Amino acid sequence: MQQENVIGEFRYQQYAVKLPSLHDNREQRRHRVVIVGDGPVGLSLALALAKQGIASLVVENDTQVCTGSRAACISRRSLEILDKLGLADTFVGKGLAWTRGRSFYQGEMVMQFDMLVDDNQQFPAMINLQQYYIEQFLLDEVLRHEDLIELRWGTELQSLVHHDEGVTLSLNAVGVDYQSEADWVIACDGGRSRVREQMGLHLQGDVHHGRFAIIDIELESETPAERRVWFETALRPGPMWMHRQPDNIWRIDYLLEDGVSDEEGLKPENVLPVVESFLDMVGEKGKWRPIWISMYNAKALSLDNYHHDRVLFVGDAAHVVPIFGVRGLNGGLDDAYNLGWKLAYVLKGLAPPSLLASYSSERQKAWRENAGQASRSAEFMCPATPSGSTLRNAVLSLAARHPQFSTLINPRQTHSICYADSPLNTPSVTAPAAVGPKLGAVLPEFPLLLNGEPTHLTRLLDARLFTLLRFPAQDATSAVEISDHPLLRVVTLGRPGQPQAGAAGWVEDPDGQVHAAYSGPAGALYLIRPDGHVCWRWTQSDDVDSAAIEQAILRASGWQNDNQGAKDAG
Repeated sequence: MQQENVIGEFRYQQYAVKLPSLHDNREQRRHRVVIVGDGPVGLSLALALAKQGIASLVVENDTQVCTGSRAACISRRSLEILDKLGLADTFVGKGLAWTRGRSFYQGEMVMQFDMLVDDNQQFPAMINLQQYYIEQFLLDEVLRHEDLIELRWGTELQSLVHHDEGVTLSLNAVGVDYQSEADWVIACDGGRSRVREQMGLHLQGDVHHGRFAIIDIELESETPAERRVWFETALRPGPMWMHRQPDNIWRIDYLLEDGVSDEEGLKPENVLPVVESFLDMVGEKGKWRPIWISMYNAKALSLDNYHHDRVLFVGDAAHVVPIFGVRGLNGGLDDAYNLGWKLAYVLKGLAPPSLLASYSSERQKAWRENAGQASRSAEFMCPATPSGSTLRNAVLSLAARHPQFSTLINPRQTHSICYADSPLNTPSVTAPAAVGPKLGAVLPEFPLLLNGEPTHLTRLLDARLFTLLRFPAQDATSAVEISDHPLLRVVTLGRPGQPQAGAAGWVEDPDGQVHAAYSGPAGALYLIRPDGHVCWRWTQSDDVDSAAIEQAILRASGWQNDNQGAKDAG
C-alpha cells in the first residue's frame, strides 16, 4: 500500500496540536457551541453557523484529513448547500460529473440509467470527489473564518456531563486532561460516536446481509466517470463496482465471501489478485497500484431522537444508511444545513429552543425515506437468502430482454427531501391545480437574469434570512408593498422584458420559465426558509395580508407553540 503523504495531486498535511489557556486544568473561556468531529458534516455545520455570525469550537482526535475515498459522491442538493457555504464552484471544479450508470449480468449489459440532465440547473446531478478533497476544501474555508471557528486537532473527548447551564466536556490533548464548558454540544463524530457512547445512546434498525471490500487504486485509463456494476461474473458471484474519481483514482468494491473473516478478506495478498483479475475482465489494461483498502457493510440505523437537552446528533452520529444511492454524506450535509440556521436563530434569540425539535423530526423523516430506498437497493444487491439471489438473478436475466424490469435494478439515487408535514409549515389555501413547489419542498432550479447578468434562482436566497419570492400577477405593473421585517428578504421576479427591483437587485425571468413553473395568472408568493425549503405559499400575489406573512415567519421560527415568545417577538 502507498505510505507517502501524496495521492495523485493531493498532499496530506499534519496539523499542530495546541492546548488552550488553562487554569487548574480548566479552560477559562466558555464556548457557545462545541462541535465534536471535523469530518465533512462537522466542518459544514461550523461554516453554516459562521455564516450566521455564530462562533464554534471544533475538536478532532486526528491531526489530518481522512485517508481513502470514503464518501465520494456529492449530489446536486449538496452542491446547492455548499454553494451557500461558498464552496460549490471549488467542488465542481475538481470533481468529476457523472450522469450514467450501467449494470451487467453474466457479462451482458442489462440496464442503463441516465441521471437527470437539465439545462435549467446550475450544478450537475452528481460529482465524484474523494472525501479527503471534500474535507480539505471545507477546511480551507474554515481557516478563512478563524475569527468565528476554532479548530483543535489531536483533541479527544473523554466524557461529557449535562447540567442546568450547559455541558461540561472532559478533553485530552498531548497527554493533558482538561475541562471545557459549552452551551451546546453537537456530535458530528461518525458512526462510532464517542458522544453517543458517553450518553448511553444506541442506534437501532437493521443490518443487511453482506460485507464489501473497498479499494482505491491509481489507474491509467480513459474510461469516463460513470457508475458500473457487474453481477454473477466468471470471477465472482457477488456484485462488483467501479467508479472513476479525480487524479486517475478508481474505486473498486466487491462482496466478500460469507466464510472469510474481515482480517483475511482485507489482506493485500488476498485483495490485489481479485483487483488484477477484475481489471483484466473489464478490459482495463493500464498500469495501476493500490492506494487504500477498507470494508463496509450495509446498515440502516438511527437514534430515536437527535436532540437530547443541550446535545444534538448530526450525520452518522445520528443515523447511518446503506451506501447504495449515496445518501450517507449527502444526508449528513443536509442535517448540518437544517440545524445550522435553527441553532443560530436560537442562540441569537430569534427563535425559542423548541425550534430544535423540528430538526430532529424533519431529519428523522429524511432518514426513514433515505433508509427505505437504500435498504431496498441493499437487499437487491446482496440478498440474504438463496431464494432472494435466485429472484434477483431472474430479474437481471429478464431485464436484458424486457426493459420494464430494469427499474428494479436502478439504485434510486439520493434526492431532495420534502418536509410536507413539518410543524414549521403554515397551511395555505391554494387552488387544486396550483403549480409550483409544495410546502416543505426544495425550490426547483431555473436560470434568471440579475441586473442583466445570468444567475440562478437559488442564488437569490440569503441563507441568513427568510426569503419571500414574489411572482406578480400578469396584469401587475409593479410590486405591491410588503411591510419590512428584520428576518425577511423580498425578491420580486419580473416577467420577460420587465425586470423587477427587490432586495437582490433587478430580477428578470427572460424566457418566462420560472413564472410558468411557479405561478398562475394571479401571481404567487413563496416564503422560503434559510435552508431553502418552502414553508408558506399564496396563489394571489397582489391579494396578500402582510400580517399573514409575519405569522408564517413566526411559525417557521418555532414560536407557534410559545405564546409568550410569539408575543415578545411580535
